[in-house]
Amino acid sequence: MPNSILTPRLNANDDAAEVAHWHVADGARVEVGQAVVDLASSKAVFTVHAEAAGYLQRLARIGQEVRVGVPVAMLHEKRETVAPVVDEKPGTGPSPVSGEGFGFTRFSKAALREIEARGLDPESFRGAGLVTTASLGKCHEGMRSEAISFSKKIEIEALTDGQSGNINSSLTVELSTEGLFRTMRAYQLLGGQLLPLVLYEFAGLLRQNPLFTAFYDERRIYFYDRVDLGIAIDFGEGLRVPVLRGADRLLPIDIQIAVTELAKRYLENTWQPSDFEGGTATVTDLSGENVRHFQPLLNRRQSVILGIGGDREMPGRPLTLTIVFDHRVLSGRQVAEFLSALRARLLRYVQPEATAEAARRPERGADAF
Repeated sequence: MPNSILTPRLNANDDAAEVAHWHVADGARVEVGQAVVDLASSKAVFTVHAEAAGYLQRLARIGQEVRVGVPVAMLHEKRETVAPVVDEKPGTGPSPVSGEGFGFTRFSKAALREIEARGLDPESFRGAGLVTTASLGKCHEGMRSEAISFSKKIEIEALTDGQSGNINSSLTVELSTEGLFRTMRAYQLLGGQLLPLVLYEFAGLLRQNPLFTAFYDERRIYFYDRVDLGIAIDFGEGLRVPVLRGADRLLPIDIQIAVTELAKRYLENTWQPSDFEGGTATVTDLSGENVRHFQPLLNRRQSVILGIGGDREMPGRPLTLTIVFDHRVLSGRQVAEFLSALRARLLRYVQPEATAEAARRPERGADAF
């Protein structure tokens, strides 16, 4: 009897994974511990290894989603019993991975006319049951399209869930950071990086204001007992939001080291599913792109997200702090007081003596910090 290679749960929030790469061809011999297939979760790519020996039978094509707990492949004792069931051409072959196949295919007359007009392959609907024009979806004539990635799909679902039913609003405060940067340069603080300082003070205020790390669900407000910050990172390989745990217990230098490590893991793609779980509030920073004003989107089971904007080319190097919040949990007055306190905390670091001394030195720019 063949052994099944089941799709594991790679992320607590994902009920499916996407086949990213096959290491072994159909019918090839597989040994125990050998890499078989790479599966993509919403956060990273993981390699599934064989727990038994045998001859491989693929059950999914590259780019196809496989539900958790559903076989992605089978291992047979004999090569003769392996029957290819998957065509690598997208949209062809049976659909054993969906868990929802009907085992038959029938087309309405209107659907057949639409399929012919669009030049679609009827075989791509095998096992779909009754196919109608509604099943075919909308046709956008003359427009190029491409499928979204699995991670992007999960991101969309998370953000959609975060907005669903919420009464969201936003407030912004602005401050000049020229004095802050001069102080940091004079005392050689944090390599001139302002983000660790903002995160440090933001986390401290979150600890003092439990409603900002709470969320609304089913007519109740649920409170987290921790400050775990989701840090939005996007260096061109897709948005990731790893969690900085216990941020309210860290010093600015500790936060700087932790964020640097998160950036390194982003570039090396060495995430673990647990790295993205359990955030109680989120921070996203576009100040490095000289974006002063934007409105980030709330994530699921959170009531606030802090957006950091700025423009280093403008006089005073203005920095903006925007909080998007769920009005079911927080009022505008509460958020306004929170933002004012955050701005005041940051400005406390400005030392007039240090900034005066720094002002007498030649300006070397942000790269000098």
